[in-house]
Amino acid sequence: MIKEAMKRNMMIDRLHQEGITHTKEGESIYNIDYDDLKRELALSKIREEEAKQIDIDSPENEWF
Repeated sequence: MIKEAMKRNMMIDRLHQEGITHTKEGESIYNIDYDDLKRELALSKIREEEAKQIDIDSPENEWF
């Protein structure tokens, strides 16, 4: 029980560090269960990776 609460709090801290306080549906991260927290953390990582992608067809990203 304590271990689950620690994991849950760790996920909430990570989401907070990324500036996420609510889900896309508008629900507070404090009110969702552990599985939904895992989903929100995974979605935030996906969004982060998508933001890092470089558009190779863009003229600003040409090599020469």
